Amino acid sequence: MVAVARYDYPRELARRWNWRWFLTPATLLIAMLIPHKPITSISFKYSRASLENYATQIMQNPNAPWPPRRAGVLLVEVTEASPTLVRFFCGYGYDGARCGYVYSPTTAPADADQGSLRHDHIDGPWYEYWDHTWPIAARPATAPIFPATQPTTQQISP
Repeated sequence: MVAVARYDYPRELARRWNWRWFLTPATLLIAMLIPHKPITSISFKYSRASLENYATQIMQNPNAPWPPRRAGVLLVEVTEASPTLVRFFCGYGYDGARCGYVYSPTTAPADADQGSLRHDHIDGPWYEYWDHTWPIAARPATAPIFPATQPTTQQISP
């Protein structure tokens, strides 16, 4: 008669690893349920003072050319300026919509029909916007929104 030794995990060790089966789906579910609002509010919080200062300068002279610049932690481009409203473009949403912030101390900006241009009130004169009317095909495919350096035209000799 031959005895065979069987090696197995102790039950306590096997139970410790069972939490992985719960943790992975729970993490994915939480990631899907977290609204995007806290993410944008964090970047807005750190950029608000700079954005307000920049918006006040723009509202004093809305017809002047305003190049893209950094305001706080955000890279912004002025897309619309008037004495009562400034629209800052900050980037693209997951679905290709243009996203940014609107500073309008006098009146709330109007939404477009069927939700193609939507504004959500953040605080005070600030609104967050998503512009689905902007053609997705016009979005640059490979070029970054704000290039770090300007392209040069110098030739390299072989």
